[in-house]
Amino acid sequence: MARRLRELHFEYDASSLARLICTDRSGDDLKEMRKWQCIVCGWIYDEAEGYEEEDIAPGTAWENVPEDFVCPECGVSKEDFEMIEVG
Repeated sequence: MARRLRELHFEYDASSLARLICTDRSGDDLKEMRKWQCIVCGWIYDEAEGYEEEDIAPGTAWENVPEDFVCPECGVSKEDFEMIEVG
């Protein structure tokens, strides 16, 4: 059975902010990278960038970030983050 190939590309929104989009060969969106903000201090986790200081690779979705992750700025838990819209 042939495996479907996936590619990464950048899509630019009206605010000229790059958002990383995963697509399959047909061009259908599979997963849009999101940003999550700490509700206590405002630090932002960007799924497209990851957080290499904690060995979280670029492209890691928030749901795949370890449950024991804490905000690097103020130390609160992953539960204290909310998804934010950009643009």
